[in-house]
Amino acid sequence: MKGKRTILFFLLGPGAVFILLFTALPFIFMFELSFFKTNYIAREFVGFKHFVNTFTDPGYLEVFTSSMIYAGGICFVTTFVPLCFALVAYDTPKWVQNYVKFIFFVPSFTSGVIMTMVWRYIFQPRTGLITYLTSLVGIPSVMWMSNRWTAVGGISIMTISGIMGVPLLIYMSSILSINPELFDSARIDGATRLQMKTRIIIPMLGPSVLLVILITMMSGFFIMETILLMTGGGYGTQTFIFNIFYEGINNSKVGLASARNVLMFFVIMAMVFVKRKLETRR
Repeated sequence: MKGKRTILFFLLGPGAVFILLFTALPFIFMFELSFFKTNYIAREFVGFKHFVNTFTDPGYLEVFTSSMIYAGGICFVTTFVPLCFALVAYDTPKWVQNYVKFIFFVPSFTSGVIMTMVWRYIFQPRTGLITYLTSLVGIPSVMWMSNRWTAVGGISIMTISGIMGVPLLIYMSSILSINPELFDSARIDGATRLQMKTRIIIPMLGPSVLLVILITMMSGFFIMETILLMTGGGYGTQTFIFNIFYEGINNSKVGLASARNVLMFFVIMAMVFVKRKLETRR
C-alpha cells in the first residue's frame, strides 16, 4: 500500500506542482489585483470599483454584445455542421472516415497567425479573393473589416474554419463507441438507416453535443490574434479576452483587466455548471 502511494506521489506530484504554480497561484494573485488600481508599480485599494465600472461602462456592453454574437454564431455552425458530417460518414469505409477527419482537421494544424494572414488577403478590399468574386456579378468592393457587422461575421468565419475538426472528432468517437448490438437489434426490427440515426445515435450524442456547445462558445470568447491582426480591436469587434488584453497591456489598467478576467471566469464556471445539470437530468 505504501509503495502504491509513493508511485501515485511521483506520478501526480509534478502535475500538481505545475497546476499550483501556473494556475492556482496566478488566479489568486489576479483575484487580489481586481480590488486594486495598479500598473504593477503603484497600487491603490478601490474595492469593488472595477466590477461596478465594468457593468456601467457603455463600451463594455459593446464588448459583451460582440462576444455573444461570436459565441452564438460559432457555436451554432460548429455544433451542427460537424454533426451532420459525422452522421453521414460514421458507417462509410474507413478510408472515407479518415479523409473526412483529415479535411476538417487540417486548419487546426496551421498557426492561427498564418491562417489569419491568409484570410486577411481573402478579405482585402481591393485585390482580395472575395472582392474578385463579387466583382464578377457586379457587386462593388466592400471594406469588410471596417464595418462592425461584416468584420464580426468575417472573424467568425475564420474562427469556425480553424476549430471544426475538434467537434467532428468528438462526434465520430462518440458514435463509434455506441454498442454495435443496438444497431444489430434495430436492423432485425426492420429499422432504416435514417431511423437508426434519429432514434439511436442522436439521442445518445446528448453529452457530446453539450460538450461541443461549451467548447465552441468558449472559443468565441477567446478570439484573440485574429482580431488583433484584422481590426486591432476597432469597429466593435472586441471579445472578452481581447478586451482584457487591451485594458491590461495597452492601457496599463491591470486592476480593471483582472476584475474582468474574474468575471469571465465565473461566467465560464456558470456555463460548466449548467452543462453538468443538463447531463445529470438525462
